[in-house]
Amino acid sequence: MAHRFEYSIITRCDRKTAWDFFTDVRRWNSCSDSYGDIRWMEGEPWQVGSRLEIDLTNPGPLTVKQVIVGVVPGEKVGWINHAMGIAIEQWVLFEDDANGGTKISTWLDYTGFRSVLFGRPVEGLIRDFMSTWYNGFRQRCDELAASKPAPNLAGPLGSPDSTLGRN
Repeated sequence: MAHRFEYSIITRCDRKTAWDFFTDVRRWNSCSDSYGDIRWMEGEPWQVGSRLEIDLTNPGPLTVKQVIVGVVPGEKVGWINHAMGIAIEQWVLFEDDANGGTKISTWLDYTGFRSVLFGRPVEGLIRDFMSTWYNGFRQRCDELAASKPAPNLAGPLGSPDSTLGRN
């Protein structure tokens, strides 16, 4: 029997910035301390059929094998994970938020012969892992948004570099 987990966050950063951060797997461990080594094993990153291996330290140690099953750059990506008798199909969607930020939603369906992993129910492990990582991801994205300079709304006449009116 398959089980479903859904989670969404809203970040203040724009969709392109959120997507660029998300697709740089070297940054994933900055969102939680659960990741060890992450490596592309086959194909071009984030292309259908490409394969990724992820070493998790928490819960773990555990190596997850992942194959990308769908990608619309800047909008969504999906993959299948396999590890320790559990298979997970997961999708992550990026949508513009009405307030100028980005809504990032994920859902996953999981099935397998295990109901307990590392002494904890699989459902609880997935819920805790996903909520911790996505909340960390939101925090990193919000930090990126805060570090971007505000757009210059004054235009060229109001800019400090304007030479109009100088002798």
